[in-house]
Formats: sequence, C-alpha cells, structure tokens
Amino acid sequence: MGQAKSITNVNKVSWFEMPADDVERASSFYAKVFGWGTPPMGTEGAYALTTAADDFGNPTEIGGINGGIHRRTDPADAGPVVNISVDDLDATLEQIVAAGGRVVQPRSEVDEFGLSMALFADTEGNVLGIYRFG
Repeated sequence: MGQAKSITNVNKVSWFEMPADDVERASSFYAKVFGWGTPPMGTEGAYALTTAADDFGNPTEIGGINGGIHRRTDPADAGPVVNISVDDLDATLEQIVAAGGRVVQPRSEVDEFGLSMALFADTEGNVLGIYRFG
C-alpha cells in the first residue's frame, strides 16, 4: 500500500461511518443503489467509495461536503443524517426499496431552496437523505 496523502480540507467532512449488522449486505446495497465501490477494509469492514480514492480510501478528487445546523424539533431526530445528491429522486427511492431498504420520509418539496428530498433507511436501519435540485 502507498503512503497516505495529506488531508488539505481540515475541518471539513471527509469521511463517514455507518454501522452494519451484515457488512456484505450493506456493501451490496450501496453498490447496487449508488454504484459505490465497496472493497474490503480489513477483516470486519468495507470501504464506501463514492469517488476515486487512494490505497487508504482518501478521496483523490478535489471537493467538499457542506452541511447545516438545525434546531431539534422531534425527540426522534437523534443524530446526523448523511445526504446524497441524486439525479432522479423517484427512481432512486425505487432502487432503495428493491435493494432491501425502506422509505422513512416520502418525497417532499422544499420550494424555498428549489429541491426535492426524502429520507430512507438502509438494510442496517441507518437513516440517510437523498435530494435533487430542480
């Protein structure tokens, strides 16, 4: 394996972790729905490569992830949600269900920002969001 590249985007989200009861099942889900590379990472895990990466899983393409802070309005709103941009929200929701996930919050329109969004649970019960502008 090669040398890890230095991270230049300090204080930016550059990695995420998702727990899984069945790593192979979760890897298959994300590979099928989003086309992510999910090669093994050690003996108990897998990478979730959404973009080109070095030998350590660090992105080799320049980019960043933005986020937002919101006031908690519901006790069930207990943790962060990773949001994934998609080209076709409805088709992606269908792929999610077909791959063993479930829709948690159906498509809704956020006219103020010109986007459509939905929440889903993966095969491990992790809740994530998908969205599309326009």
